[in-house]
Amino acid sequence: MSSVQPAARLARASALSLHFELLELRHKVELHTMTGRVVECPLDEVNRPRGNKHAKLRIPPLESEVRTLFTGWAQSQVDRRKHAPTARNHTAARLMADVGL
Repeated sequence: MSSVQPAARLARASALSLHFELLELRHKVELHTMTGRVVECPLDEVNRPRGNKHAKLRIPPLESEVRTLFTGWAQSQVDRRKHAPTARNHTAARLMADVGL
């Protein structure tokens, strides 16, 4: 029996599963083209540790998508009446996006 606590085992398995889910959703075709292999999580449903923690997959947007979002938002703010609150909101949102909050 492993000396790793069940909660730690579950957390590691969840992190591994989440990582491979991201690879499968975002980079599956590219990795198959580069390596000739299909990305597949090594943990199958039968052998995955049970637990009540369900990690939510958050696929980060592409840099071009973020740029498009903020460029469009900045353009829409040009004709706003109150510049200071608009600039504050835009700056705060941009900072949150860059920091990852």
